Amino acid sequence: MAQKGTITVSKSGEVFFSVSENKGIYLPIYKVSGLAGATYQITAAEDIITQDGTLRAAKGEVVDTITTGEDGAE
Repeated sequence: MAQKGTITVSKSGEVFFSVSENKGIYLPIYKVSGLAGATYQITAAEDIITQDGTLRAAKGEVVDTITTGEDGAE
């Protein structure tokens, strides 16, 4: 039976936030935030064949590319 699904990805990491100063020593402060522009390739794990026998994607074929937006999610 044909099935459809959705894929949700997100990328987060430390990004520069501000600087603190202690006795003349400046230290960067980072915060965890979503990272824009991360690109993921969606690859077929197996042959994808429709009910009428049509090969839609072969195993190992890249079927889509997803890039995260400004908030780090897609």
